[in-house]
Amino acid sequence: MKELFIIYNPSAGRQWEQDKVFEIARQVQLRTDWIVSLYATKGPRDAERMASTMMERDVEIVMAAGGDGTIHEVINGLMKHEKRPRLAILPAGTVNDFARQLKLPNSVGDVVDMLVAEQVQIVDVGQVNERFFINVAAGGAFTSIAHEMASEWKTWFGRLAYYVQGAVKVPEEISKSYLLTFETPENTFTVDTLLFLVSNTASVGGFSRALPDASYQDGKFDCLVIEQAPIPELMEIFTRFLMGIHVQHDRVHHFQTQELIINGLSNVPLDVDGERGDLLPVQFHMEPGAIEVIVVPEDF
Repeated sequence: MKELFIIYNPSAGRQWEQDKVFEIARQVQLRTDWIVSLYATKGPRDAERMASTMMERDVEIVMAAGGDGTIHEVINGLMKHEKRPRLAILPAGTVNDFARQLKLPNSVGDVVDMLVAEQVQIVDVGQVNERFFINVAAGGAFTSIAHEMASEWKTWFGRLAYYVQGAVKVPEEISKSYLLTFETPENTFTVDTLLFLVSNTASVGGFSRALPDASYQDGKFDCLVIEQAPIPELMEIFTRFLMGIHVQHDRVHHFQTQELIINGLSNVPLDVDGERGDLLPVQFHMEPGAIEVIVVPEDF
């Protein structure tokens, strides 16, 4: 008998988001003969531990219900094993970049329909040092804002909280500068860096066209490096960023690669799918087609 195991983060979203999890479980049981199990995470890395444990039970579908951080932990649990269950996602966090890219629903009826249909897309998974990620790793200006913000602000104000906090910190953030070296199998360059993104999808931080050519199925990272520059140029870059035409700017470096090493003298911390990552130096590797994600069928 098929089993759906739902790992949900009780601190992601409001109470009505948690209620969705129980209603989804109830409706799946009414419509199928599946076993449905639920687990509420208790703390950091708990979702990762439970996702890894599911391998021993031969669970067919693991659902991550929460934000990008919850999905990040579940991915890391699944990637510890060669044979992996299909991944389902109930977006219930602040930004939900990856879920938005796959156009995943969050209404109860649509999610249940999606689960029962069991259509999948094969998705690439990135690795940075010993950690895996499914959306983006970033370093430099603005990347620490999410970690400095009270969780209550994120819960009640959502993406607006990020934008407000980012606006408040603009004078401090745009003065940051890191001399970094970016090395791929094809090229190596060193640049005075304000911000860098190593992404699996086009959407970063709620900006749907941050990496407009990115694909989660091409076996490559889309990388963006923004140079430190005079304030008028940075303002021009950020304006272009909102329109998705920033990659043509002279101070913006855009490239695709399956392997990448970033090094520098500065202790630059990474943000990896919304979680704190390692300090530089770091090494990236792309695992093509590593996970099957349940998606909405095209004919729905």
